[in-house]
Amino acid sequence: HGEGIAFLAALEHLEAACGTGTPGACAEAVLRQGDVSGDNLLAPAEIARLVRGAAWVVALQEGATQDVLAGAVGAGALGGILSARLLLESLDYDGDGRLSAAELTQDRAAAFARAP
Repeated sequence: HGEGIAFLAALEHLEAACGTGTPGACAEAVLRQGDVSGDNLLAPAEIARLVRGAAWVVALQEGATQDVLAGAVGAGALGGILSARLLLESLDYDGDGRLSAAELTQDRAAAFARAP
């Protein structure tokens, strides 16, 4: 339950930052909450950890039994690995195997700042 509880604690910070409308604030919050190594980058393991934690929170929110929760954690583990690989393949523009806030917001932050 550790990763789920950690994600639940991070969720408050993510909601606050992502609701500001400030370009890049959400990406910065995701990076701060997910960066276990402290290098200001998200490695595949850190991305997978976020997904596993989110899966636990979603299952718990739906009132899951212990068996269903165990299944959700298992699915989150597989989904986390797949999500991490897909995100890196899609957003790792410098090819270093990790994601920065700039890569997360590439072509997004400026576009949203101009939107009415």
